[in-house]
Amino acid sequence: MESIKKLIENYFRAPSSLLILFPYLVNLFLNSKLENKLLGVVIIFIGIDLIIIKLKKKYMREVLYISFLVIFFYSKIFFNDTEIIIHELRFREFFVIFSAIVFLIISAIIRLKSGAKIINIFFLIFGCTFFLNTESNKFFSKDYLLAQNNFKYEKKLLNNDASSSPVIFILFDELSSSKEIYNYTQDSTDLTFDISLKKLGFKLISNFYSNSTHTKFSMPSIFNFNLHTNSFLLDSIEKIQNNVTIQKSFYWLASNNLLVDSLNKKSIKSYSYGLFPFNNGVVDEDFIYWWPSFSDPLRLFKNESFLKEFFQDSLLKAIESVFIDRTSVEEFKVNVFEKLKSLNPEENSFYYFHFFAPHEPYTWKNEYIGKTNEDLTSDEELDEHIKFRRFILSKTLPLIKSKKFKNCRIVISGDHGFRFNKKNINPNLTNLYLYNYPEDILKSISSVQDIGYLIQNSFKKVN
Repeated sequence: MESIKKLIENYFRAPSSLLILFPYLVNLFLNSKLENKLLGVVIIFIGIDLIIIKLKKKYMREVLYISFLVIFFYSKIFFNDTEIIIHELRFREFFVIFSAIVFLIISAIIRLKSGAKIINIFFLIFGCTFFLNTESNKFFSKDYLLAQNNFKYEKKLLNNDASSSPVIFILFDELSSSKEIYNYTQDSTDLTFDISLKKLGFKLISNFYSNSTHTKFSMPSIFNFNLHTNSFLLDSIEKIQNNVTIQKSFYWLASNNLLVDSLNKKSIKSYSYGLFPFNNGVVDEDFIYWWPSFSDPLRLFKNESFLKEFFQDSLLKAIESVFIDRTSVEEFKVNVFEKLKSLNPEENSFYYFHFFAPHEPYTWKNEYIGKTNEDLTSDEELDEHIKFRRFILSKTLPLIKSKKFKNCRIVISGDHGFRFNKKNINPNLTNLYLYNYPEDILKSISSVQDIGYLIQNSFKKVN
């Protein structure tokens, strides 16, 4: 008994990887699917600690070892928890400051006689508090977020022609209404896309209303059956206009959405080639999504699911975001185009494509380079938008007209209209184009954010 007590005392006196990482492990236990698999990690860390106990104590070695563990496993978590609320630093700036603070604090504590013990006890107690805080992850809880937005599912856009035919949802970011643009330019070129699709059998609503002028709220709302219906929270955020900040919980809700959950219950496969992955759908590991990487799985370990989850919140994720997942908006736009071009749609499948256009920057690699200048007047920027709108619609039209999509249901819309010239263009107005849908659907759909209902009710359950 005395030897066990002495072993525990010695364990606490030396730097302990298990105790320092205890909060990290508790967080994984409570918020991941690893659970019992973490027992193996605990055993490994105990083995590492027993080796460290036998080493001769050296001040700088202890400082560097503890600092490394804290920085590697906690810097990304601290950054995510404090971004916007406390600071608006880029991660590399935050990392330098955080690392310096950690190193200085650890250096000071280790100089104390029981410095390592103090650090071990602090992390042990800190980790235990996670068990008491049942809402520690509430901002990434679907039930919490839906309740916060007063979400209520409604039975609408029911489709008697539901079938197994694939549904392709193509979204053009900031697609202004054809009528709005034509009224401004009086140029029939701006109606070419509409006329061409009508000839193919598409049904069209111009001046189609969006409840949001912000993509970051419009998209989560679409994929969660119109969050705008009863949400005073979204209404108040929308009124902030251009000063609205990033809302990470809404990004998360876009990836972990109700539409895909609903389609899963019908045994429908869901594929995203848009801003964000469908975390409960089919995730294409070769496609790099444009929205924040915190919602993307760690790619470094490929098919090693345990390592992916274990290191998801560590510094590895930040390193990957900078060096591996690095992409540009140009590459993203072209990747979406190429995915639509190569798509061979299958039955009982839903596909989402998000063209980050005619949203600025008004460029398409070497094919199109428009002006993007903060000094442009609102009228000059509208002119740039119109020219780029013509380009992107003309470029994608041959893909949409492809014969391989003849038996598909197709939904094309903008998430909102052009936002930067309100005297001439209503930012809430866009277009809706439907292919292989019954005529009466047009009379029932009232806003962009109702598109999720339309897609859900396009499918019947697979037997």
